[in-house]
Amino acid sequence: MGISNGSVYASTGGARNTATCPKASAAPLQISPDDDIVQAFDTCVVNLTR
Repeated sequence: MGISNGSVYASTGGARNTATCPKASAAPLQISPDDDIVQAFDTCVVNLTR
């Protein structure tokens, strides 16, 4: 999940499956789930929720 200009976006399939947020890969963000920032954030969330 990410926030841009007050809107929440889902970056991964897991986030989209549990929320109704638009895809981060769509405009205006155009961030791929493979992006380094998404991967780093995902890793942090996984580590915090173990």
